[in-house]
Amino acid sequence: MAIASERIKKSVDTIISDGIKQSELKEKLLAFVDFQAKKGFPFGELLMLHYKIFNGSETEDIYLAAAAVEILILSFDILDDFEDGDIMERPWSAESHLSLNATTALLFLSTDVLRKTLFKNKDRGVSILIKYALQSINGQHKDLLNICRNEADYIEMTIEKSGSLTVLSCLIGAVLATNDCSAQVE
Repeated sequence: MAIASERIKKSVDTIISDGIKQSELKEKLLAFVDFQAKKGFPFGELLMLHYKIFNGSETEDIYLAAAAVEILILSFDILDDFEDGDIMERPWSAESHLSLNATTALLFLSTDVLRKTLFKNKDRGVSILIKYALQSINGQHKDLLNICRNEADYIEMTIEKSGSLTVLSCLIGAVLATNDCSAQVE
């Protein structure tokens, strides 16, 4: 695992350990993070890359912001598996009612963590997180409805569903560094 991913994982673990008081829920979430860590934390790394491109200085808070995005991504991955019915051998496949509750905790943790950082532009970052997360959910709903009838529909749905999460990561990184929501980055 790359150094940035290791620091993001450490931040995610700390966020969960500090933010979740119920021991079984905490244990479950940490197991989910361990599973997710096997593929790395590309969205958090993308956030950090854009933060650095726009001359953001490295602080512990940038790792918290990256972790907040990865926490959101984990919740969406879990929900996607349940919604698509393809939860094969993943730690959240057992005890679905508990896993779904865990995603609720992850959703609120992601926003709360970003909101508590020391960035002067954190409110703008939270707004971006919410805006593009909702856009991704709209794309997911189109996917679940199976309404894409041609290549253009499928591409539009994918841009909404997955592209929104990529944009979210890039824009938050840029905004935290500059307070500029660059159309070029978007």
